[in-house]
Amino acid sequence: MVNTHLFYRSLFLCPMYKVLTGPNSPESSLLRYWMSFPLRTLLPLYKDNTVPVAVMKRPYYLQEPLHQIKQLFASSILVQGNPMVHRKTYNHWVLEVTTMGKLEILRPNLDWPRIWKATAALPSNIRETMFLFNQRLLPTRTRCHRLDPNEDAKCPICHQDPETDEHLMFQCPERLTVWSWLEGIMRQKGCKSSKEDLIRGHFGPIGNLRQAFTLLAAYIFINWKARNHQRTPNQEEVESLWKTLYPHS
Repeated sequence: MVNTHLFYRSLFLCPMYKVLTGPNSPESSLLRYWMSFPLRTLLPLYKDNTVPVAVMKRPYYLQEPLHQIKQLFASSILVQGNPMVHRKTYNHWVLEVTTMGKLEILRPNLDWPRIWKATAALPSNIRETMFLFNQRLLPTRTRCHRLDPNEDAKCPICHQDPETDEHLMFQCPERLTVWSWLEGIMRQKGCKSSKEDLIRGHFGPIGNLRQAFTLLAAYIFINWKARNHQRTPNQEEVESLWKTLYPHS
């Protein structure tokens, strides 16, 4: 979800920085009075400002943006001569406060940076499903049962075992045929990871990662979509989506 505090903070900072680095105006004169001296080493426009203003304390509403501008330069988000882009600033701030998901903490052996990078390259609807799956946020029967004990935790397809993430994707006997096909392709490509790691997108040293990852993403998306219609997916559905995602497959 959008972090509204950081989003609006970035929107507030951008026009201020634009005025600060823009042509002379009443607004820029005010900002330069308070901010030019501490920014003289970062903005060539103020390199000759060698004397601070004779005040005891800079106003808070300017002190905080000044601190933020310095940090953005230090992180190379801001570059001399380039405008500030609020979306880029917001993304940087969000990354600073984002915490690891539960599965990332529980399974630190998985190559999460590689998994998230490959996930980010997927179309939005498939990317969202893959993200929710790897954050254990898909509304499986088990998760719904934890939130409401009155909800049935059993798999709606096989009606035998609790519908956990793992059961949903590769343990359910009703999905064994399509899962065996998928796993067989991954093994042919050189993947030696366990089923638990493979289904999360951790393949180990494997050729053509993007091709393998798009196949896995197609399987997870089609599997979840079919499950919501009380049926199991078939190989042809997964292959069709895979070819759309990766035409060379």
